Amino acid sequence: MKSELSHLFVDRAAPGVLDDFKSGMRRALPDPSAARVRTAPRAGDGTASSTGNRSRAEEAWIAGHIGGLRGQVLDVGCGEQLYRDELAALLRSNAIAYTGLDPDEESLARLRAALPEARLHAGDIEHFDGEPASYDHVLCLRALNHVLDVDEALSRMSRFLKPSGSLLLVEMTPFAMLRRAEQVEAADRAPRAGHQHFRNLASADVLPFVRRHRLRVVEHHPASHETSNQWILLLARDPGVLPPATRPKPGDERPA
Repeated sequence: MKSELSHLFVDRAAPGVLDDFKSGMRRALPDPSAARVRTAPRAGDGTASSTGNRSRAEEAWIAGHIGGLRGQVLDVGCGEQLYRDELAALLRSNAIAYTGLDPDEESLARLRAALPEARLHAGDIEHFDGEPASYDHVLCLRALNHVLDVDEALSRMSRFLKPSGSLLLVEMTPFAMLRRAEQVEAADRAPRAGHQHFRNLASADVLPFVRRHRLRVVEHHPASHETSNQWILLLARDPGVLPPATRPKPGDERPA
């Protein structure tokens, strides 16, 4: 990731604490003035701290998309919602009816306090009992790596969309981190957050599922050496045939 995509970041947060990806991390880019003989860079060699924040344009794009939503919205993995201000304005103006889904009760409690008009459900998308073709928009923001079954999750999200409805997927690829010795020691002593990701998908990994579930690509912003490690896929449901029903999960089968 460091060599091919230049996804190398400097940890600017307090030792052992990384809870603000917008200001706590700073991109390190190759320094063109550094003379190099090696073809493979080592961590910390020939790098200069980036003064710009390449994620700002991406965040502005996501916030702009959310600010333009209208109608019924389903948010998959809504708990740590970074776009509460945009959603709050839409809810106050009755521009959207918002349904959030997340398995973490504590995160839902915080979001409920911030968005009292929202309908929030504890659980995962693979078992969410929604009506087919009932949502104008589905959001899955940095949550796809957390679902147990990507195929099932995308199948359900597609099926819940109205014809021509939109699905916004945002996720991150791995990155490398530069830390001082005291930061490393503090992080090693910090309590572990427990299980986080089932996988680390790139946007190209998702495209086969897109075609399988009768979705089409509207916009594709892959992670590259010109971007942060975040990628964006804006999809739309085929206005034709409704996607087939999701396959039953073990134990969900009903006797004939």
